[in-house]
Amino acid sequence: SSDVCSSDLKILICFLLDSLKKNSPGAALSDGEQPGLSFDELNEIFQETGLVNYFEFAESMSELEKTEHIRRQMTPDGEKEIFVITEVGSITARDRKSVV
Repeated sequence: SSDVCSSDLKILICFLLDSLKKNSPGAALSDGEQPGLSFDELNEIFQETGLVNYFEFAESMSELEKTEHIRRQMTPDGEKEIFVITEVGSITARDRKSVV
């Protein structure tokens, strides 16, 4: 059993992706170049904490995508698919409100 409930995990994912956006130099990024992380990169971060297992993480990612808190995007070089925060996700991250 894990220490984090699924709505907390979703908020953490939103918070993490939102903080990437905040910490990147806005002027240097065009709309299509929002900072994000790949599924594997995000998974690795959460696995390292030991707070969640892979299935809980994958399920939360899938639900966040369905509810449009996060979306997939290719990196500008077209090399990999990353997840980026949406406006809805940013609001969730800021307010720490439950997504469900």
